[in-house]
Formats: sequence, C-alpha cells, structure tokens
Amino acid sequence: MADNVVVARNTENAPKCPMCSQTVAFSHYNNLSAQLPVDPKTGAIVEGGVKEQAEQCFRNIAAIVASIDHDLNDVVRVTIFVKDIMDIDVVERAYKSFFTTYVPARTIVAVNDLPMGALVQVEALLTNGEGTIPNEPQAGDLVKYANNTHNAPFDAMSTQSVAFSHYNNITAQLPIDPVSNQIVMGGVQDRPLSA
Repeated sequence: MADNVVVARNTENAPKCPMCSQTVAFSHYNNLSAQLPVDPKTGAIVEGGVKEQAEQCFRNIAAIVASIDHDLNDVVRVTIFVKDIMDIDVVERAYKSFFTTYVPARTIVAVNDLPMGALVQVEALLTNGEGTIPNEPQAGDLVKYANNTHNAPFDAMSTQSVAFSHYNNITAQLPIDPVSNQIVMGGVQDRPLSA
C-alpha cells in the first residue's frame, strides 16, 4: 500500500489565509481551518452583531465544503468559539439554519478573545469517504453512524456521537444529570468519574 498523502485545498469563495489551507484531507477526514466571520470579497469582518457573524462563519464553511464536492451532511464534528457565552442561542439559530436535516457532534467554548475582534469562530471536521491513498482501492463503503443515548444529556442541536472510519467524535459534555437535566451540585470531587 502506498503511504497516505495530505491533500490541501482552497477556494476563492471563502477567506484565504497565507498561514494555512482552508481544508486538509488525510486518510478519511477533511480538517477545515476555523472560519472567522470574514467576507471573502472584502477580507473584513462582516458588519452587524453575532447573528451576522455566525451566519458568515457557516457560509464560509459551506463554501469550502462545496468546493471539495461534499455537503454539510458530511460534517462529523463542529467546534464553535464565542466571546460571550450568552450569545449561544443566537449562534445556535444560525447553526440550525445550515444543518437542517442532521446535526453533527458539537462543542461550544467561550473564549477571552478571537482574531480580528470577531465575536464567533467555527471549525469543522468532515468525512472524506474516498480516502487519500493514490492509486489504491478506496473504502467506498465507510458508514457514518450518528448515535444518541438516554444515558447522557440530550441536546437537539448536537448528536452525542458521530462515528466514521476509525474514529468516534463525541459532543463535549457538561456535568448534567441526564434524568433531571440539571447541573450536578457540589464540587469536582462530588461528580462521578464513570457512569
């Protein structure tokens, strides 16, 4: 078997960065660089608030995904970085308008700052069913498997686990009791390490 190769690609329909590629495929995955709410035509952050910025981040991701002949149903994991945790509801509405039939595993993280003064930044991991080993048989029958369990907190905006190829992408978990849907009271020492 030949060695796996790395395939880096860029499109004019999303912002370019001289320090990174928009997407890099290796084996059965495409890793997308985190997208800021930058208009690819102007190179500037879009005007407006977190709603407009979140929508632009997802437009950039959708443009990159389309440029490599995939669609958003091929996304297995999304990580969203927000400057203000109170913006989650607005960001989730934008997210849901792009992921209309399927939601990938998802993590949301509040951060102190983002490049260019952005309010939100989004990165994604995509399936790449054909693999990147040139001139070798491809595993065209790889299956993406999305799963939720009642033994962990459920979130309509995220699939708890999305498996593809040799990896299982799991949504970040908060210390929430799946029965009561409430944060577990007490300190770290009071929270069980396993279920």
